[in-house]
Amino acid sequence: MTTINDLAQSCDDEGGLLATTLGELRDAVGAGKLGRLVMDRIARELASHGLGYFPQEVLEDNEQPRHWEDIRLYRKGTSAAARAIEAVMDPSPHGDAFLIELASSDAEEKLQRVREIVATDR
Repeated sequence: MTTINDLAQSCDDEGGLLATTLGELRDAVGAGKLGRLVMDRIARELASHGLGYFPQEVLEDNEQPRHWEDIRLYRKGTSAAARAIEAVMDPSPHGDAFLIELASSDAEEKLQRVREIVATDR
């Protein structure tokens, strides 16, 4: 059985970003159904392993969670991609400055990739 620790390792192996499903996360915490308490537990477990997720609505405001729903996991704060994701998900002046810096550097292709990832999940 895959655990949250296994998913965290896979996320690291994939460069800090991992696509998964609610069903995989449910199984990773050893739960049977995707109810409110299980969703809260998944969010806590991810946070305890230094992982963020998006779109946030899939775990936080999902009235009828389904095992096939996609979600992206990322290693918080450890890469430009994570910082860009966090800047988009939780706007702030500091995040804006980072995105502007990122866009003005040689990282335009990486920023475009982040935009594509975030846009496909909305």
